[in-house]
Amino acid sequence: MSAALAQSRGAWLAEGGPEEAADAFQHDEGITTNAAHEILTVKGAAFDPEATYGLMVDAYMVTVNPVLKQWVGPCAVSLFSFVLAC
Repeated sequence: MSAALAQSRGAWLAEGGPEEAADAFQHDEGITTNAAHEILTVKGAAFDPEATYGLMVDAYMVTVNPVLKQWVGPCAVSLFSFVLAC
């Protein structure tokens, strides 16, 4: 989840200043990130990369975000819903 967020916002860290990033993910209030856009906390608790979190993302974004794409595996991606883990 943290890697997908950071990857989607990579253009914001471009040398010479931020660039447009139409595919950049937004996150809910209660999530904090560092300068590299990696998740630090969720609802005041330290982010645990091994924990299970709810994630809502448009199915299209799964096809363009290389971090999320690796989690699809054999799962079918519907245009209307996406389940991160099968």
